[in-house]
Amino acid sequence: MTWGQIAIWEVLAWLPPGDASTNLVLHCEVPPGTTSSEAGAAVAALVARHESLRSRYLDLDGELTQRVVGEGTVPVEVFEIGTAGTTAGAATVVANRIRVVNFDPATDPPLRLGMITRAGAPVWLVLVLSHLAVDGWSLRILKEDLTVLLRGGPSPLRPAGTQPVERAGWERSEAGRQRNRQSLDFWRGHLEHLPPTVLGSDTGVPGVHLEWSELRSTALTTAATSLGRRQRLSPALVVHAGLLLVIGAYLGERQVATRTIVATRFAAEERRLVGAFNQNALLSLTVADEPFSRYLLRAAEAELLAYRHSECDPRALDELVSEIGAARGTPLNGSCFFNDVRQDVGGRQGAGRATPEPSAELLAEQLAASRINRLAVDHRAMKAQLFFYLHVLAPKAFCSVGVDPGFAPGRNSADLLADLEWLLLEACRADSSAETLWRALAGARAVAGVQPRRIAS
Repeated sequence: MTWGQIAIWEVLAWLPPGDASTNLVLHCEVPPGTTSSEAGAAVAALVARHESLRSRYLDLDGELTQRVVGEGTVPVEVFEIGTAGTTAGAATVVANRIRVVNFDPATDPPLRLGMITRAGAPVWLVLVLSHLAVDGWSLRILKEDLTVLLRGGPSPLRPAGTQPVERAGWERSEAGRQRNRQSLDFWRGHLEHLPPTVLGSDTGVPGVHLEWSELRSTALTTAATSLGRRQRLSPALVVHAGLLLVIGAYLGERQVATRTIVATRFAAEERRLVGAFNQNALLSLTVADEPFSRYLLRAAEAELLAYRHSECDPRALDELVSEIGAARGTPLNGSCFFNDVRQDVGGRQGAGRATPEPSAELLAEQLAASRINRLAVDHRAMKAQLFFYLHVLAPKAFCSVGVDPGFAPGRNSADLLADLEWLLLEACRADSSAETLWRALAGARAVAGVQPRRIAS
């Protein structure tokens, strides 16, 4: 298996038996006039094109292996909605129905299909996929390919990317082993010096029952977009940099880090790779007495370094973490994670057309409309004391975060989202010092006119 597949294999092994929470879903509208046979043929062509969709994944006496299958069938369930049902509503119902069944990686095809029909004609396809076969970025590629295949006619498909088996071969080459060593050296340099609290040494057994909240906020979108445009940076990076500062303030640490989930499609031939390719990157940053704009630029530099050193064998990384924890005399058992799972990603988001800076009145109006909800869910996260998801950024931000109850006593997940929103709005209004914002959130001193907005539990 590839390093990315191994990482997902370990997550699946950690989950309770039968847990299907990692299954991914892809929706695709079927063009009018398409027959069921034609829709099925399009899916078959998609499976033939991408080896990960027709592979099996096995543990052969400790050797994690993928086997590409040359022929077979994809399970299909047909759902007739008639003239009264809505396609969108039916798609949600179908996805929920077929997603909850787990895949046996050794024997099952890593794809099952729900075909929604009206008067016998297909109108929508719902694909449920094993996370061993795809990651979130793969869904974008598959959606594009399937849309083209459903149209029929001369195929304008873009060339397929590297297949996972080819990638696994490269990882075992001398070039791959060198990449592995360089990345592990980068991680070692940071893990040996980051504060233990940042690495989760004092939170017991993290990730068992994280406490979750979600934020829906146009104000956060406006602030992140404005701050990014000023520095020609992605608004998502602005959100991530703000989260780092909030985490540092909560822990009372100026040196802070997150593990970032990265799609790792850096080489041209891997840009359209369909497979489980995600890796962890370590974004480490120190809060200093400098304008927030300068802090953002340093965050961008740190992010690029983190990406450059994100590709390595996850088993070797786990061994390294255990080794350093033993040498430091404390187990390093829970990181803070940032996962950008948006499907609305465009081009260079920080370099858009000139737009007026948001007024204080606009930001206040948008802030009043923000909503933070505490969630009664048992959504666990492996080896995490904090797990942040960026689901949507435009036109209204949608974020969720799970926090270990022992992470920051007196602060919960709703507080964190409120403080992140406040921080970015305050930085948008005035280029405040990162140190000043850190102190305000940490409660080290009161700053006139600079107070975090709290939310009731």
